Amino acid sequence: MDFAWLLYVGMNKLGFTEKQVGHMTFNKWSKLYDAYKGEYDKEYNMKNRGLTYAQLEYEPTIDDVIPF
Repeated sequence: MDFAWLLYVGMNKLGFTEKQVGHMTFNKWSKLYDAYKGEYDKEYNMKNRGLTYAQLEYEPTIDDVIPF
């Protein structure tokens, strides 16, 4: 298991501190990551399908590009 990657994703993608990620069980981390990569991160889904913004059927808004 790549603990450095788990820590990186937990801090940079999910927004937790290093200490918070360190105290999480893998099950909790996994559920949070599944929620992140699901409906809440359109860019993640686009990358996995090999799409670019130019190939979308709609014009993306700033909320699609920069998640809050």
